[in-house]
Amino acid sequence: MAALDLTRRTIAVIPGTGNVGSRLAFQYAKAGLSVVGPLETREKLLKSLASHLVDKIIVDVTNVHYLFGQSEWGRISSTLLNRDALGAPARWTTAFKATFAHFLREDLPDVNNPHTTFVAGDDPEAVATTIALVETIPGFKGANAGPLENSRIVELLGPQLVVLDKLNAGGKSFAYWKLGV
Repeated sequence: MAALDLTRRTIAVIPGTGNVGSRLAFQYAKAGLSVVGPLETREKLLKSLASHLVDKIIVDVTNVHYLFGQSEWGRISSTLLNRDALGAPARWTTAFKATFAHFLREDLPDVNNPHTTFVAGDDPEAVATTIALVETIPGFKGANAGPLENSRIVELLGPQLVVLDKLNAGGKSFAYWKLGV
């Protein structure tokens, strides 16, 4: 696949409850992309930007386990909730849902053994653009995870990685997906 030119795009970071958004904003700015946010609460920002986001590509990195208790995991996706809250037609994708924030600091994964992040979405161009955006960060590889509905499944990986880390790495958050894609 030919590399996409992302230099004429602006990346808007909509804050969630964790650190992934701010770390992504740092990495994209470092890669020379234009970045806006995170500036306000998620709800306020979504409402204020709704008219500007019509037909835009939105990459959601939030996880439902921050919004609800464990009983809701896998039943709903934070991406689908955010899409409905926006109330404007946009091209939604997901990425970084099973990525710990510390992997987005200065000590990025090895470029020869990249961290894979799953990208789900219903619009093929939006998915391809999101994969290109993921891959602007050294040490990261995007993998197509199918339709947006699959964000429910991808969100379940994050909590499971925490459990696996506690069992196998002393809770140091070392586990992450490495796929040969």
